[in-house]
Amino acid sequence: MSSFFIRCGYGISCSYDCIWCCRSNYRYLRVFRVFLLSRGIVTLTGLIATFLIESTPIKKDEIKSEKSLLKEFADLMNPTILKENRTLFLLFLYMALAGIGMQVYMPYLFIFMEHYVGFSKTELGLFMALFLLLTIVVLVFVGIFSHRFNRKTLVVIGTILGAIGTIILGFTSFLIEGNSSLAVVIFLLYFVSTIPALISSVAHGGWLFDKYPEGDVGKFQGIRMIFMVLLPMVIGAPIGAAIISTFGIPIADGYIPTPEIFIFGRLISIFSVIPILFISKSEGHIKLD
Repeated sequence: MSSFFIRCGYGISCSYDCIWCCRSNYRYLRVFRVFLLSRGIVTLTGLIATFLIESTPIKKDEIKSEKSLLKEFADLMNPTILKENRTLFLLFLYMALAGIGMQVYMPYLFIFMEHYVGFSKTELGLFMALFLLLTIVVLVFVGIFSHRFNRKTLVVIGTILGAIGTIILGFTSFLIEGNSSLAVVIFLLYFVSTIPALISSVAHGGWLFDKYPEGDVGKFQGIRMIFMVLLPMVIGAPIGAAIISTFGIPIADGYIPTPEIFIFGRLISIFSVIPILFISKSEGHIKLD
């Protein structure tokens, strides 16, 4: 049932994030309904997957011990556990900091693109569809070639280059405000800045999976959701809202996001490389069978 709860939690938390974005500062309730529908699909998919995923029954004599949920979490704070899984928790910390930086601007991206840059809804839909297709192509190539490089190098360089690209996007947006004829430049900059981030994401994801302790994968997958979803959305989105209320363009029902959300968001993301620097480069080597 953990699969079901993880997916439900993701859907509900994303819906909350979108409700806040659409109802607090903006009047486009139709967008709000679209978000509810999309996250409802996530939740429904999780429910269906719960009954489709096959699992091998665990015999009673194979169970280590029966512990309460609170005891399981308390065990994770044990200094011995933290020391044994030092690299894993540093990767979790990287995930949280990078996610917080991203959530500063991500919930407000479409509103920024439409009302600040000047994309029409049709253009925005077409560009996002193209963006997804290009992203898939990039991920295929990253998956093929990423094992040839040290993971620590890919994560650090990818994070920094992605941050620099997005910050450049932010400053460039000041020059393109409302000029729809140059709006495509923002799209291209956003896509280019996403490529290094995708590379670091793939390297980090594979590295994280390899560091899960054998026999406790489920437990640490659950902990991962705290660092990947809970902390970024609880901390990042309010920071973004504060930046928008400070620097945004006032309108009748709130504010239009301005490029500062990208600049501040990615400056936060740069700090995510600090935990990675405490990991030995030798641990970033990929061992191929």
